[in-house]
Amino acid sequence: VPRRAQPSRRTLFASGAAMLVHRATFLAVGGFDPDYFAYYEDVDLGWRLWLAGHEVRHVPAAVVRHRGGGTAGRLPADRRRCLHERNALATVVKCYDDANLRRLLPAAVALAAVRAGARPEVIETASPAGRDGLPLPGAAWPGWAALEPLELDLPALARARRTVQTARRRPD
Repeated sequence: VPRRAQPSRRTLFASGAAMLVHRATFLAVGGFDPDYFAYYEDVDLGWRLWLAGHEVRHVPAAVVRHRGGGTAGRLPADRRRCLHERNALATVVKCYDDANLRRLLPAAVALAAVRAGARPEVIETASPAGRDGLPLPGAAWPGWAALEPLELDLPALARARRTVQTARRRPD
């Protein structure tokens, strides 16, 4: 089926480079999170739109030309990696409902720690002890050292989560 003949379909998010959103809706859900700077800001926005009761649509007939890499090309590789990991974790913290967050956050944090250089054994010890109101491993968990470069602000993430969850109008 030619792309132009394909119907639009619901999706969780649109690429920030190819996104159109009504200004009032964008502002109502808080717009792009300024803490993100680069990476995952479009995923975060799309997910928050969904949770607030809106839909994001993929329109195959739309054509967008984007010359990518403008931000990433100016950043050192280690900074890009940190932003990618930090923002992915922030999106998980903010957007999953309580039951899914309790189940998934320890694994997401452990995997990020291993990707950042922690020994794989930290995965087995990432049980949620509760930290900053989130289901996170305790302060003595050995994976935290590898995650220090991410500069995770856990109290700020917990506050952002409360805002997103308060606006929730539908399940994950």
